[in-house]
Amino acid sequence: MRPPAVDPRGAWAARGLLLVAAVALAVSLARPYWSMRVKAPQYPQGLTLVVYANRLEGDVRELDMLNHYIGMRPLEQGATTERTLAIPGILLAAAALLAAGWLSAKWAALLALPAALIAPIFAVDLFLWLRHFGLHLDPKAPLSSAIKPFVPTLLGHGRIAQFDVIAWFGPGFWLAAAAGVIALAALWRRPRSPRRQEPGAAARAPAVALAAAVIWIGLAGPASANTLVVGPGGFTAVQEAVNQAAEGDTIVVRAGRYAGPLEVRARLTLVGDDGAILDGGGRGTVVTLAAPGIVMRGFTVRGSGDLLSAEDTGILASAPDIVIEGNHLEDVLFGISLRRADRGVVRGNGLRGKPLAVARRGDAIRVWSSDDVTMARNRVLGGRDVVFWYSKRLAIRGNEIRRGRYGLHFMYCDGAEVADNLVADNSVGIYLMYSAHLALRGNRMVGNRGPSGYGLGLKDMDGVRIEGNVLADNRVGVFLEHASGAWVRNRIVANDTGIWLWPSSQRNRFEGNDLIDNGEQVTVQGELGDRGNAWAGNFWSDYRGFDADGDGTGDIPYRALHLFERLASRYPALRWYATSPAARTIEFAARLFPVFAPRPNLVDRQPRMRPHPVAAAPSGSDGGVA
Repeated sequence: MRPPAVDPRGAWAARGLLLVAAVALAVSLARPYWSMRVKAPQYPQGLTLVVYANRLEGDVRELDMLNHYIGMRPLEQGATTERTLAIPGILLAAAALLAAGWLSAKWAALLALPAALIAPIFAVDLFLWLRHFGLHLDPKAPLSSAIKPFVPTLLGHGRIAQFDVIAWFGPGFWLAAAAGVIALAALWRRPRSPRRQEPGAAARAPAVALAAAVIWIGLAGPASANTLVVGPGGFTAVQEAVNQAAEGDTIVVRAGRYAGPLEVRARLTLVGDDGAILDGGGRGTVVTLAAPGIVMRGFTVRGSGDLLSAEDTGILASAPDIVIEGNHLEDVLFGISLRRADRGVVRGNGLRGKPLAVARRGDAIRVWSSDDVTMARNRVLGGRDVVFWYSKRLAIRGNEIRRGRYGLHFMYCDGAEVADNLVADNSVGIYLMYSAHLALRGNRMVGNRGPSGYGLGLKDMDGVRIEGNVLADNRVGVFLEHASGAWVRNRIVANDTGIWLWPSSQRNRFEGNDLIDNGEQVTVQGELGDRGNAWAGNFWSDYRGFDADGDGTGDIPYRALHLFERLASRYPALRWYATSPAARTIEFAARLFPVFAPRPNLVDRQPRMRPHPVAAAPSGSDGGVA
């Protein structure tokens, strides 16, 4: 008996439904999958988090700052693998739907299955990440005692402390869900009986698809790059040339003043001749770089707005692989800002902030949620901070930073390398917080004497390596609170206090350091003393021991026993008398009557008799600050 005839109209109807499902799935990438809005008295307009399949948008920074106080991890650390795979995965699922219309029922069902599961998998995965974030709060966070672990709201209304929360699934999620339902309807609609194919049709289908892909790639391949000139004989405005340029083109800007703002949204190389000035006229952000692979070099950028709330910036980069080098920025509120700009390079630039009080200035350089960034040989004068947040594997080398608030400030930046920088005349030199496995080598932190006046401060840091640095003439050379690491061959010289150590800082190893002529070599805050840290082979300028065998190591341990220093730690006003006869009298009395001598802050059982030879100072940066 011959098999029943197949209804061709039913087959084409099923293919049409699968096409609609594939389009809906692809379009879902451009629409939000989930959103959350929180309101509180201090945020009457509310803060919004918008989750797409492959990225986060909205008030991410503000929410991260709030979450930090309750001990929640940064939002960008969630679902990193899922967001990386989202675009190729969803596009492959859409392509599989198109192919399903031409295959047997068994294969069609298998190819349609991923599309049908995308929406449910997203919802389950999102719930598990919300649960993980809410139940794994940092117990050391400032408000950890006020907020207990919780599960954030997935759908509907909720409340967290004083914040009202509403969460909902967005149009992208519903498009993906509709695509799955339409795909299942198409499989049910298609004819039950197998279709007799024209001989060789099945074999030709992959070849046709491959040929179409090759033609598309060939048509979409890069065209030859052109060079466009702005100035005499060329374009009159830089923005006009940018708008006319194609991907990969180079724009050369001749000497002259050109009005901003400038927005670049294609992969271009912008080269400024000597004297090429981009002037924002005192309003807003001067230059915005918003496409991967942009190169900008050789410009003078000046005249941003002065609104801190708007974060008016000289150069703002918001895409990966952007290179900003050899530029001079002046009279800008924020200097150079990188936002989600992985693998960015900021090199050889000179930056000078607006002539405002420190609190009114913006950050000279800000790196936000941007991994693998290189910042090298820049010179910064008179900004607020050079700050790095939520960024991994940074390379900060050969920069010079003066007359700001925080020279270099790191928060949640694991795996950074900080080498050969000069950080001088700031309120704080380098401050490291909430990070792990940072390495500081060959830096100079000099003359940082603000209200705290730390040359180098560490708070909640693990696994750091501090090697070969110079800390001189600061109010406090090194400040450690809940920090651990290795301290090797550093020179801590002529600071009011060499090392200020809180008892919470343990598992530190101090080896081969030179502590020379500090007003107080080491202060241990509180009465617990220095526990859990190791001191060996350091040079102490106030060591009064001897080396009878001539091996370069003192024969008796160094003990930090200065009674006046201990009194001054408890009563800071006494520091005014540190060099007075009264201070020397107190120390003399402590030696004559040991009952008055305090317990030692620390003991170095192998003190060096001589400091290490002084190494040549790093040459500094080659960018200029006029």
